[in-house]
Amino acid sequence: CKIIYLYVFYAVIISELIGKFVIIINYLSVFCKYLMPLLLICLPKFLNNVSFPSSFNPNFTLHFCI
Repeated sequence: CKIIYLYVFYAVIISELIGKFVIIINYLSVFCKYLMPLLLICLPKFLNNVSFPSSFNPNFTLHFCI
């Protein structure tokens, strides 16, 4: 009985992980499609404005882009 329960438990966890993974991939594809060009335009400006070792903050980069 316990073994079957464990299998079900693992199956649920794995399916949850796969679902999250799929969501992440979807977000990444959207990110690549829309934000990649923006990033490519903004990143050089950002690197010119800020020395790289300083704390890297996405909001900071956006602040420089806009």
